[in-house]
Amino acid sequence: MLGLGAAAHAGVWVRERGGVYLQTSVQHSRSERSYGPDGVLRESVDEVFMGDDAPVFDEGHTATTDLVTYGELGLGHGFELVGSLPVRIASGRYSFASDLAPDVVNGHVGFGDAALGARFGRVIRSSALSVLAAVHLPLYDNDHEVLRTQAGNSDFYDDRVPLGNGTVDFDLSAGAGTSWGWGWALLEAGGRIRNRQYSAAIPGRIQVGFRPIHPVALWLGADGVQSLGNGRAPDFYVDEWGKGPTVVDDQSYVAGTIGASVDATERLGFYAGGSRVIAASSYPLLTSISAGVILKLSVVKRVEGEP
Repeated sequence: MLGLGAAAHAGVWVRERGGVYLQTSVQHSRSERSYGPDGVLRESVDEVFMGDDAPVFDEGHTATTDLVTYGELGLGHGFELVGSLPVRIASGRYSFASDLAPDVVNGHVGFGDAALGARFGRVIRSSALSVLAAVHLPLYDNDHEVLRTQAGNSDFYDDRVPLGNGTVDFDLSAGAGTSWGWGWALLEAGGRIRNRQYSAAIPGRIQVGFRPIHPVALWLGADGVQSLGNGRAPDFYVDEWGKGPTVVDDQSYVAGTIGASVDATERLGFYAGGSRVIAASSYPLLTSISAGVILKLSVVKRVEGEP
């Protein structure tokens, strides 16, 4: 949740001591258009995004493919550790309007933004309350000179696609969930602070799911981030060509989500899902699909009579 990479419905419930939840997934996202600061959807080569270079290009799109490992480890007494580690393949393609030059094709492969956090929660009958604190760390070189080189320079063909925002993000969120015999519902919301842009945002998620038959689960929901900033990256991020890294402190979006999972055994499951941005500001129109494997294990053997 909140950017940690979990796609299944583990949600706000905390693992028991020694309980392990592992999820390995492939996630692919693609965007050909983006929402401008005014919330209007425009082509990726619009002058709002590319400035004076816009007339040079006819079409453009970006894509990312992530291999994400996400995990939860129950520590007991209502605590658990959560974390994720992504390997990202990022690419972009832009076509010149004149057809006199080959398409600009850029790529980049490496670790994305890792996340590590801790959750504390309590279960009250069939409901749960929890609090999550997490930090997101860029594992690539996030020096601003490198980021601005990735995002743009004098030679289009030299650009590397950024692997992330290049910021260290701090999240603090609260969640509540309830379950019944055949379904569940959960809500999470919190705050996010980014170190480099001195900005803040409110990420959140809502989800409703049910089990039509025992091994199968289906869910619908929405993820989103509401920016509390109203500015842009500091001037020292802009290079001599007027370009800067992709980080901005005024990004907001709402995306609809859908997913399904099936339990092959008590410990092994599979899932698939997708999401689509439906409204945004300064954010790409992303369509994402994902699929993965879920493992539920226990590394602690219970002793008879142990609480």
